[in-house]
Amino acid sequence: MDNQTKILVNMICERMQTVDKSIDDKSNKLFKIRDELASLYEQTRMMQYEINQLSTKQAENMSEFLLLCEHLDTYPKHLKGNIIPNMAGDVPLAPGAKNIYIYTHTLVAYTLHVGVYKLMIAINNLYFVII
Repeated sequence: MDNQTKILVNMICERMQTVDKSIDDKSNKLFKIRDELASLYEQTRMMQYEINQLSTKQAENMSEFLLLCEHLDTYPKHLKGNIIPNMAGDVPLAPGAKNIYIYTHTLVAYTLHVGVYKLMIAINNLYFVII
């Protein structure tokens, strides 16, 4: 092999090593991105589960509240004779619930973002201290 061929072979080998190293670096970056995406997917799945749990709990609470309102609305306004406890053993406290306002907005956002809420309060307090 002459000198020029050796130089050419060495240059090709160096380029191949550079390309190989670049491929390895990019592969490692892709694996890291894949792992981060898998982690984010898992976090998303867990948050969705928590939201579903909160929604289910809220629906149960709303259902119980509506049943209570229905019970209170149908309870006689003027009790005569002895007061009979209801099925739970409690004496009804009110003859009707027509003036009860049902707040339908969820507290999910507050529950999930308590830290942001506290930070906003802290910033407001700091603002008043500065003024």
